[in-house]
Amino acid sequence: MHDSSSYNRRFPAPAMYHEHIYRPSNNRPCRPGYYSSSYELDRPPGHSHKSPNFVIQLRSGNRRINRYALDDLIEKLPFAPRSSFVFSKGFLSGSLMYDQWSETLEVIVKLWRMRLSGSHSFTPWVKRNVEVPSDEDELKARVKMVFLEELKGLLVEGELLQKWEKKLELLRDEICELSRLLKNRNNLRVCNEFLKKREGLEKESDLIRKRIEEFKRGIECIIQQLEETSLKEEGGSRVFKIGTVFDWSKIHCLMMRECRRLDDGLPIFAFRQQILRQIHYQQVLNLFTFLISLEFRQSGHLLVITCKSPYKH
Repeated sequence: MHDSSSYNRRFPAPAMYHEHIYRPSNNRPCRPGYYSSSYELDRPPGHSHKSPNFVIQLRSGNRRINRYALDDLIEKLPFAPRSSFVFSKGFLSGSLMYDQWSETLEVIVKLWRMRLSGSHSFTPWVKRNVEVPSDEDELKARVKMVFLEELKGLLVEGELLQKWEKKLELLRDEICELSRLLKNRNNLRVCNEFLKKREGLEKESDLIRKRIEEFKRGIECIIQQLEETSLKEEGGSRVFKIGTVFDWSKIHCLMMRECRRLDDGLPIFAFRQQILRQIHYQQVLNLFTFLISLEFRQSGHLLVITCKSPYKH
């Protein structure tokens, strides 16, 4: 152990840390600021006051947050931290200090809810200086509920899914209209034009239908694993395998990736389940022949897939 005053003189707080004692508005109680006695990623060194019981880290990779943006984020939280910090370097953008687990829990749940809605781009992560086993179970259960609400919302009232289902409905209406016109007396040239157009619309409609089905299958796979129910696998071709320890950041990335794949419109996404099934049943698979058989005539995209077989030849 070293004397805190001499330690502070030898190692002054670096300029990258911006400490802030948060003074909430709207008549919320003001909590005193604190200073830590040891160097940690969450707060600057050089202070000797009691450390917080819980530190919520805002992880962001290369994204930064300024003091004003963090204060604005704090205003939207159910409980204000006793103090907070902004970082200009490293994988942390900011940190929020709390003493009560009940407040910490509600704030983490709120931050994840905001993250899933796109209100901010930070991944909340809690660091505990007080360990209680039941806290982890409680946190997992609450955050899981937030994710399940968002996932089920994507399938029921999600704007992205509704957009593509509406487009599919319009295509079907157009196909029906062309079929009606083909029943009329038309010359050969007009009839061939109608047939060619209907064929193209039918292919486009079928592709969109399969992409929608694959999107639903992927989201339902995540839901089933979060609910820890038995999965309905098709020949062992599970789309995702999340594991028993939930990585919420990874799960969020999977959700966003499924949405992007549906919206990007790449034809290969519509045939993902077929490819997985073929890989499952055949250890050695000529993917080139298989993909050619899918006849991606409407796509100009280049597809590269690498498969590793457990057998050596």
